[in-house]
Parts: sequence; C-alpha cells; structure tokens
Amino acid sequence: MSWLALKRFCLGVPEYGLNVPAESYTPEGLRFIRTTDVTERGGLTPAEDAVFIDPNDADPSSRLQDGDLLFSRSGTLGRALLYRRGMEQATFAGYLVRFRPRPENDPRYIYYCSLADFFQNTVRSEAVSSTISNFNAERYANLRLPWCIPSKQRAIADFLDAETARIDALIAKKRRMRQLLGERITAHVEQKTRASSISMVEDDPLPEKWRSVVLRRCFELIQYGIGEASREVGTIAVLGMGNVDHGEIVGNPGGFVDQIDPSLLLEPGDLLFNRTNSLALVGKVALVRDSTATTFASYPCAYERITWPTVLT
Repeated sequence: MSWLALKRFCLGVPEYGLNVPAESYTPEGLRFIRTTDVTERGGLTPAEDAVFIDPNDADPSSRLQDGDLLFSRSGTLGRALLYRRGMEQATFAGYLVRFRPRPENDPRYIYYCSLADFFQNTVRSEAVSSTISNFNAERYANLRLPWCIPSKQRAIADFLDAETARIDALIAKKRRMRQLLGERITAHVEQKTRASSISMVEDDPLPEKWRSVVLRRCFELIQYGIGEASREVGTIAVLGMGNVDHGEIVGNPGGFVDQIDPSLLLEPGDLLFNRTNSLALVGKVALVRDSTATTFASYPCAYERITWPTVLT
C-alpha cells in the first residue's frame, strides 16, 4: 500500500478560519465553529451552546461546504469535524484549518484516517510546544495517509459508518440502562430512608440489608483538580467551587485553559466534591452528566468513574 500526503487528497491549499473577537458575536446569524465546538467524537456541540456572527462579516468563500474537513491546530490537537450537507450553515474560527477533498475522494475515508493511531500519534509527536501546543496547516498537509482507489475508499467508509452506528446504538442503550438503574436506586434509597427515618434518629441499626462502607471504596479514582485558571477564553473550561451546587453543575466556568493532562478531563458519571475555602460551599456535590472539554480547579476534588455504593447491595 502506498502512502500520500493529506494535501494530495485535497483541492488547493489548506485554509485558516476567521479571527472574530467574542464581542462581535451575535444572538443569531451564521454559526461560528470554534475548536471548543468540535466534540471528541467528531460532532458539533448542541445548538444552544453555539455562537454566531453577522453573515456580512464572513466572506462567502469562508462558508463551509459538504465534505469540508476541519482540524484543530491548537489545544485539542488532531480533533476533526467532517461538515456534511444538512448541518446548519457555518463558517469557522482561526484555530481551525479547513481541507477540501478532491471530488473523486471520499471525505469520510479521510476523516476516519484522521482518527487512526498513525495519524493521531504523528500529530502528538510532531506538535510544536510553546505556551500551548500548535500544529499548523503545513504540518497537517504533509501528514501521510494510506492511498486506495475511490471505490475502495467508499467501501471502507460505508463499513465504518455501519459499525459506528451499531456501536453508537449499543452505547445509547447502555446509557439508558444506566439512567434507569440510577432512577431505580434513587427511588429505592428514598423509600428506605423514609421508612427508616424515625429509627435512624433514635440511633437504631441500619435496615437489615444495608451495610456501611468507607466512601473511598465506592470509587475507582480520587483526584484533586488543577490550579485556578484566570484566562477568559480557552478550549477547556475549568469549574470552580461556585459551579458545584445541589448535585448539579451550575453557572459559568471560573476560567479556561488550553491544555491539561487528559486524565483530568471530566467524564459523565464523575462526582465533584467541594473541600475547602468556604463553609457555605464545603461538602456540596455535583454529578457530571455530559461529555465536554471540562476540567476542575484544585478546590473541588473529583471522585471519577463512579461505581454504585455497596451500601445499596
């Protein structure tokens, strides 16, 4: 199998996006895709989290077309978005690089290649590190992909589309089962707590099938967060103590960063516990429900990848 540079699969030269300051965002108009709008799985964040600009501020040539590929060149290096017909009309920000595949090549094939280890490992190893990691358009253009004829590209992409859809359906089913299990456990706890509230006040033993355990045994990992972030913009939001309240993540992030240890990214099911600084905030807990580029400051501590407490067994 021969290998060709990414630019050989594409038309023209790669293009950087627009540099539009936040104060120029509008309530509606042309969607402005930033690095933070591209999810880890190559999708777009929900419309309610989108930002927009005046269409007159975007040259028509900067608008995305079906099959365009966007690559993140800063912060979330290597993350890619395949823009398809049917998505809302959009343009893109300066920290993204656009490649437009040649008509004979299947953009899905190129996108799937960008997810492969050979692509991602090269990006990580060749990234230029200064204050934040950076991988410019020229570097992306020279990354090498396995070449095959267009008909084989389509066959590979069709197979991966089908397998991805099957896996996504299994993930959705598992998440639904987890949600139902959580609701059932919550209802069970509330019922047992109400039934035993009088005896608990009188220091009677726990209900017969309950047993107490040390909290740390309920979790796989306990971590403190990063130092406080003071930046007003960035690719990764940093949650502080004020974002943790009554089981939910609330309010706006306390700051932003562009790069952290991936192990400190929050995942659905993680718990954040406030641990110091304010008596009004200590002990408050929040459950992370969504998978977004978010981390947490050193004041809350996270109990990650939660498993159900054995007190319920």
